Amino acid sequence: MQANTYTVCGRPGGHIFKLAAKPQEQVTFSVPGDVIRECEAKGSPIPALPDPELIALHAACARVAHMSGAAEYLDILERDAEEMAVLASDGSSAYLLRGLLSLVPACVGEHCISHLS
Repeated sequence: MQANTYTVCGRPGGHIFKLAAKPQEQVTFSVPGDVIRECEAKGSPIPALPDPELIALHAACARVAHMSGAAEYLDILERDAEEMAVLASDGSSAYLLRGLLSLVPACVGEHCISHLS
């Protein structure tokens, strides 16, 4: 496989495949030549490509989320959020608000953590 090329994994019909007009099975990260030339001309650093170890960590976390059922829970939250224009006045949609808020990273100073409960 070519350097900086990764296989895209996901469930058919899942979130990742809804976002792309034409989903690809593989993606290759690169810095376009014109960007490299412009950075060199300005004396600026060339943008770094994604760290392969972080991509591998993300993939491992996604597999665990999928196997634990958390991925399905996130899909349900996403679907319900798209279908619901406003929260129910009787509180029956509180699960949705709580679930969506749990996805927002908590930041203290420069340190952010993401939490799923």
